[in-house]
Amino acid sequence: MLDSETAIAGLDQAVALVVPREMREALFIAAAHAWNTGEVTFDHDLAMAVDAVAEILALPRKEVIDLMIQEWLHASEGFVSVEDRPDIIFRPSHIRSAEQGMPTGVPPIDS
Repeated sequence: MLDSETAIAGLDQAVALVVPREMREALFIAAAHAWNTGEVTFDHDLAMAVDAVAEILALPRKEVIDLMIQEWLHASEGFVSVEDRPDIIFRPSHIRSAEQGMPTGVPPIDS
């Protein structure tokens, strides 16, 4: 297992290799959404991008998502306080594609 800093550097490189530039911000937003809600929801294109990154890093999809969240937290340092959420542990229950639709009562990522 890679240490966190090495893994995030690897994540950046993998994303740069396989994710189109116009999609990278959407991945960042999806990581923020996952941290804030615990719900991991991607449209079909983002799910394919996460899978491509996972393939390059030879990691399971969940670990790639965890790395994305770590990177988002690191980039948001000073704006997001982990201590504000002591009782919440990120445990994605499932990953949805756009074809599955949004779960009831969960706002879309861009709301």
